[in-house]
Amino acid sequence: MDVKGSRVFASLTNDMLSRKAEEKRDFPDRTIDVWATGTITLKPDRARVHFIVSTSQGKETAPDAKNSVTRRSDYVIQTLHTHNVKEGDVIKTSSLTRSDGLFHMVTEISVVFVDFTKCENVCNFLVEKLDDTVHISEPHFYHGTQSLDSVRRQACLLATQNAHQKASEMARFLRQALGPPLVIREAETKEWEGPSFQQDSSSNRQGSQTFQQRLTNATFHVSTKVFASFEIHTRDKAKEVKT
Repeated sequence: MDVKGSRVFASLTNDMLSRKAEEKRDFPDRTIDVWATGTITLKPDRARVHFIVSTSQGKETAPDAKNSVTRRSDYVIQTLHTHNVKEGDVIKTSSLTRSDGLFHMVTEISVVFVDFTKCENVCNFLVEKLDDTVHISEPHFYHGTQSLDSVRRQACLLATQNAHQKASEMARFLRQALGPPLVIREAETKEWEGPSFQQDSSSNRQGSQTFQQRLTNATFHVSTKVFASFEIHTRDKAKEVKT
């Protein structure tokens, strides 16, 4: 029985050849490709508290309603000044309404604290000194816009630094010299508030929370992943390039 030999031919199309050539040009054979992540955590730097002063019951005249609220709202303002809260961080608004022939006055004092210990001290002091006609909201923690922009940049730079360090250690382990980066690309960025590991914190957000729980739930995290490709050289070659 005769068995005839067979031949297999393979060829690359022009598109495939050009793509291979482009890849070879952009990514030389001697490269180290790495992924690295940089994560930065930032606690809130501001807390907003609302002090709402209102009449305990309607007053027959508008001046009586105003005087009833003014005494207590002035006491709140004086307490803030005593604790060295800046005037620019305090906003006061008042509204006078009339219902069933009686006047009702409500004054809201919105305060931004940058010192959280001071925030605690002021709130605790006023709770002790004032009655139920003064409502003090729970502190709302948040970040300034510039702070968030800065921490996003830091996360990206940290990821790039980690990529370079990882590639350097790999090259050193292989007894090679790390060359310049060919590509550095930001691949993914994740942002979240709350516990460090994006765990479900819904249980902490329900009902009453302590001061520290609110602070933790408002803590900002940003994690950036980058891809980087570096040239590698033999140590002798690297010395030639330096000379």
